[in-house]
Amino acid sequence: FAGAVFAYVALTPRPAERFTQFYILDSTGGIDPDLYPTELNVSELGRVIIGIVNNESVRVRYTVRVDLVGVEVVRNLTTGFNETIERNRTTMPCVRCEVTLEDRRVWRQPFNFTIGAPGLWKVEFLLFRDGDFSKPYQNTLFLLVRVLPP
Repeated sequence: FAGAVFAYVALTPRPAERFTQFYILDSTGGIDPDLYPTELNVSELGRVIIGIVNNESVRVRYTVRVDLVGVEVVRNLTTGFNETIERNRTTMPCVRCEVTLEDRRVWRQPFNFTIGAPGLWKVEFLLFRDGDFSKPYQNTLFLLVRVLPP
């Protein structure tokens, strides 16, 4: 009986796990925390690499949108905790941020940005699938960037 169960488990194909990997790398293609642009001067160039890996078992059309969000950290006197408040949001131009990938294919694209005002900013990377822009396909990735005055 144990042999039959083992053979069944070993020979029965399992459904393939379907997912998309979505990530941002530092400008060198690594994940060194010191190399991400987390502190910039006004209008200084920030650089990252956006990456997508299709593991969906089908061809998928992806779109990446990058939003620049002005944020402020304030203390909530009721809870006693700090909260991040969104003050404004702008979609940044993203050249070549639409791609169709076959299964198991990888796409990487350098992304450069500048921020023209001092303060605390969130650079959000949103992934959409197959033209459905009603909500991001996956969790939003982001960098918090402190921009220093000139």
